[in-house]
Amino acid sequence: MQTELRQKKIALIKHLVEAGHGEELRLILFGASRFNRPEFDDDADVTYPSEWKLCERTLHVVSLVQDHLEFTARFGTSSQTASEGRRHYFAHTTEFEIWLNYGAPGISIAQLEAVKAAHQC
Repeated sequence: MQTELRQKKIALIKHLVEAGHGEELRLILFGASRFNRPEFDDDADVTYPSEWKLCERTLHVVSLVQDHLEFTARFGTSSQTASEGRRHYFAHTTEFEIWLNYGAPGISIAQLEAVKAAHQC
């Protein structure tokens, strides 16, 4: 992915996470969002890097990115841990940054722009 497009994509993701839409991004990665439609697919944007073949570490990173997005939607971006009752939750900032550095595979710029437009943020 071109550097300019990658920067735009990362900026959109960070903006949407800050605006509290991490859960929608998590649903996109999970394939359960209303934004998982053919018209929002940008070919190269949704392809995982070849070094992310199905292996334990790859699945771990993607799972932690999804957990991080859920955490930010629920508790915001200013803390790394949170508790509700007897449950404890953790942000996974390092894995989120790794995912961003790889160009945020699994989510397209078209999907991000559609989320931004739908939420007018």
